[in-house]
Amino acid sequence: MERHSEQTKQLSDGIEHMPRRMTPQEKAADTVYLYLQVSSRLLFILGALVGYWFHGVYTALVGAFAGYIIGIWMRRSMGIRGPDPEEGWFQRMRERAEGSPRGYLEWLIETIRANEFTKEKCRAICAAYDEAMDSLQLCSSQEDREAVQKKLDQTIKSISYPEDLP
Repeated sequence: MERHSEQTKQLSDGIEHMPRRMTPQEKAADTVYLYLQVSSRLLFILGALVGYWFHGVYTALVGAFAGYIIGIWMRRSMGIRGPDPEEGWFQRMRERAEGSPRGYLEWLIETIRANEFTKEKCRAICAAYDEAMDSLQLCSSQEDREAVQKKLDQTIKSISYPEDLP
């Protein structure tokens, strides 16, 4: 029994460094996030197809453009910033720590998750990220860099997935 609880603290459904197992709400929110992210990338195709079906090539171009713009809005509303997802996530955490309101889709995902990213959580994540970036500057070997990144990952997950949920 003790061995099982030890494994539970180390892993959550195959994700390393999790302080606890993910709740069903967190899993559902991750699924919604994935579907929204994929949909945001494919909306321009759907828009083009719908536009072409309604009125031909010209409306297909308008539909593709509309789908592209809606996809951009969706990604911003989900908190996705820039082309690099990791760097963009930390950029968004910094925005949230400074008081930026949640996007509509961020609100939806956090509501489903039942685990909100508060200003305090975002500040703690930013502090951990800044500390890790400072440490990476001092690293002389690949092993040192990997250790710093592993520690950052563990810290972020312990902040994001606290063991004592409200």
